[in-house]
Amino acid sequence: MKIVVTDSKFVNPGDLSWKKFEEFGEVEVFQDNEPEALKACEDADAVLINKTRIDEAFLKSCPKIRYIGVTGTGYDVIDVEACRKGNIVISNCPEYGTDIVAEYTFGLILQLSHEFDKHDTAIREGRWNEESGYCFWLNNPFELQGKTLGIIGYGRIGKRVCELAKAFKMKVLVNNGIENSEGEVSLEELLTQSDIVTLHCNLTEENKRFANKEFFDRMKKEAYFINVARGGLVEEEDLKQALNEGKIKGAAVDVVSKEPIEKRNPLLEAQNLLITPHIAWVAKEARERIINISYENLKAFLEGSPQNRVGE
Repeated sequence: MKIVVTDSKFVNPGDLSWKKFEEFGEVEVFQDNEPEALKACEDADAVLINKTRIDEAFLKSCPKIRYIGVTGTGYDVIDVEACRKGNIVISNCPEYGTDIVAEYTFGLILQLSHEFDKHDTAIREGRWNEESGYCFWLNNPFELQGKTLGIIGYGRIGKRVCELAKAFKMKVLVNNGIENSEGEVSLEELLTQSDIVTLHCNLTEENKRFANKEFFDRMKKEAYFINVARGGLVEEEDLKQALNEGKIKGAAVDVVSKEPIEKRNPLLEAQNLLITPHIAWVAKEARERIINISYENLKAFLEGSPQNRVGE
């Protein structure tokens, strides 16, 4: 059996190992999607991919492939229907980053509520030294206790964020895209009542760019917006306008519509916005978990009982 690992640098830039996969057969590992990697896939039986695009043309050039392992959660780069027609099994790693992404979300919430970065910059510019008192602050920090957190998308990560919010004694509102379902509120209620709105939903054709002008217009003027899910959920020009026109207080995003971010992305012109480069998931523990789950997924497939299947 031949196994090819493409664009491996995201999961394993060199601090982890793919060696355990050698018990299944020959393994070729490529750091990126270089031509050599795609050429190696042509006679592969199984491929492990992170963001390598799998479409009909790819599958046509790789007729032996029977298994695709996604070294992550999202599989929007895969033509699922084409794989289904070719009887190709797809598995992903659904639970590897639940804790770290939830923790990162709260890191962003704490950053928005206290603005650590702006205070550090001000100190280095000499602002503290110029003060007559023992402390100073740029804007009024606020406590999380008693504030309302609106969670859109209530899967594993959304639920973990909810648990953390309750530890901070926050009120939580949830919308999972199903109006009036038990334990949930409408999107309208969530947006108008939340002090912080955070996205944790999958990207689909139905919700693409749903966080748009109407969305931000319904939020409180003093509210904050967070997105650690998918950049395609947000109409980025509308978010920029909402921030620059003071319709919302601030925002933090770990994802953008096209990654790496383009120089012309409107978010680069937005005020009161923190952008991080899709790193909510990259803790070493989480990446090691991806490799272990990917190993178990491939083993289960070879034993005839595929697990963590998607796109069936």
